[in-house]
Amino acid sequence: MTSPTPAAVSARQRARTLLSRLAATFGFGTGVTTRPLPVVGARIGPWVPVWVVTTAMVAMATVGAALVVQGWIGWAVLGGIIAVLVRFPEGPWIGVYAVAIGVLLLVSGAEPFASRVFALIALVHLVAVLHSVVSGLPWAARLQLRALRGPLARFAAAQSAAQALATVGALLTGAGVTVPWLPVVAAAGLAAVAVTLYLRLATDAGPG
Repeated sequence: MTSPTPAAVSARQRARTLLSRLAATFGFGTGVTTRPLPVVGARIGPWVPVWVVTTAMVAMATVGAALVVQGWIGWAVLGGIIAVLVRFPEGPWIGVYAVAIGVLLLVSGAEPFASRVFALIALVHLVAVLHSVVSGLPWAARLQLRALRGPLARFAAAQSAAQALATVGALLTGAGVTVPWLPVVAAAGLAAVAVTLYLRLATDAGPG
């Protein structure tokens, strides 16, 4: 039996080296075990779906419309604006909504210190705040409560000042403020404070 030639031995060695490298690359026959990748996750804390906040925004916008609309034409206009606002939240439609509310309020001939004017100051502001929070976010996204705490706290502070100044203005000008309206202002203020405190406590508590 003839011995293999040096060229054949060299070819076999190269083949074995290549097979060894392939085995090492894919973990075959090397005795090396591959560790499973660690499970990585992020806890975002207390949250609400974006669609819940969007629904609240639509509800507030609809209540605001109900305070100024006097016929089906007004409902058609404001209803269309609200629908477009939800469909295209990144557009200028929040400004269009506010302007439409103002125009319809003027057309209705409401007194400057009428109770619905006080309510519209808060409602339009709240719609704008919620719109700024959910603008550009998918409906199924999760929104951290801490993202709502800051805007709602600023809303509560601004409205407390605005409503107080409007009430003082009404009293100084002799327009007066009807007695049924004062509990509404007080209830709105307490609700704003309660929501702000709840969001602060929920955020500080973190995920359970």
